[in-house]
Amino acid sequence: MIWLIWRLHRTESLIGLALLGALGVALTVTGLDVADTYRTMGLGTCLADAGDDGDALRSCNQLTNAFFREFDMLRGLVEWLNFLPVIVAMLLAAPFLNELEHGSFRLSWTQSVTRVRWAAVRIGTILGVAALTGVVWRTVMTWWSEPFGELRGRMEPNAFNFQGIVPIAYFVFAAALILAAGSISRRTVATLVVALVVFLPVRLGIENRLRPHYREPLTAVESADRQPSFPNVAAGEHDWVVANGFVDELGNRVSGDEFAALCPPIIREDVERIVRTEDGDCFVTNGLRVYEEYQPAGRFWEFQLIEAALYLGLAAGLVALTFWWVTRRLA
Repeated sequence: MIWLIWRLHRTESLIGLALLGALGVALTVTGLDVADTYRTMGLGTCLADAGDDGDALRSCNQLTNAFFREFDMLRGLVEWLNFLPVIVAMLLAAPFLNELEHGSFRLSWTQSVTRVRWAAVRIGTILGVAALTGVVWRTVMTWWSEPFGELRGRMEPNAFNFQGIVPIAYFVFAAALILAAGSISRRTVATLVVALVVFLPVRLGIENRLRPHYREPLTAVESADRQPSFPNVAAGEHDWVVANGFVDELGNRVSGDEFAALCPPIIREDVERIVRTEDGDCFVTNGLRVYEEYQPAGRFWEFQLIEAALYLGLAAGLVALTFWWVTRRLA
C-alpha cells in the first residue's frame, strides 16, 4: 500500500515540498539578515554588560526598540505562517478526500485490503507526515526567531506559536480536522472551507482565551514613588504581560471610564510611556499606580505541554471519529 499511497499523493507532495522549500529559502535569507543586524547593533553585548545599570539598560532598550522597528513588517508577514499547518494538511489529505468523494476507495476494498487496514494506513500516513513536517518547521522557526527570543523571550504569541512542541500539535490537529470533515462530508471543496472556518477560531480562541490562564497569572503593582509607566512594572523583558491597567490607593482596579473621569487626556512622548496629563499631578493626586498581570518566562515549557496536549487531545478525538466513520458508515 505504501507504493499506492505515494502514487496517489505524489503531485500534492511535490507541491508541498516546493512550498516548504520556497519558505525555507525565504526564512534562511531573512534569518541571516536578522542575525547579522543583531550582531552589528551589539545587542547581545549591550545587555550582557548593562547589568543593573539604569542608564545602560535604557540605552539597550533604545537599541532593542530600533531593532524591532526595523523588522516590524517582516514579523507581521511571518504571523501569516500560522495558517501553514492547515495549508499543508489540505495538500496531504487532498487525495484521500478525492477518493471519498468519487468512491474509488471501494476498489481498494475489493483487492484483499480490509477497511480497517486501508483506513489505518491512509490516516496514519497523513498524520505521520504532518507531524514530521511540524518537527522540521519548528526547527527552522526556532533558529529564525532566536535573536527576537534573546530580547523579548519565547512567551509572547509570535514566538510561542512557532517554537517548542506546539507547532507539531498544530499540524497534527489540522490534518485530523480535515480528515474528519472530509470523511463526513465527502466533498473536497466543502471540507477545505470547513477546515479554514474551524481552524482559525480554534487557534485564536485557545491563544487569546485559554493560554493566558493555563496557570493563574502573577500580579505586580507599581510602587507609589514611581511615575506610572508601561510596560514592565515588575515583569521581566522575557515575561508575557497578559493584562495591565491602573489601581487606586486602596489597590482597587480602575476601569477605563473611571480613569477618564479622574484624569484629563494623556499626552504621550511615545507609544510606550505615559509622560504627564494636563495638570501634571493627576496620578499623584488620585494615588493611581500601574498593575500588570503576567506569565513568567519560566512557564514556557509547562504552557507548551498543556497546549500541545490540548491540540493532540482534539486531534485524537477527530481521528477516532474519522476511523469509525470510514470503517463503519461508508459503503
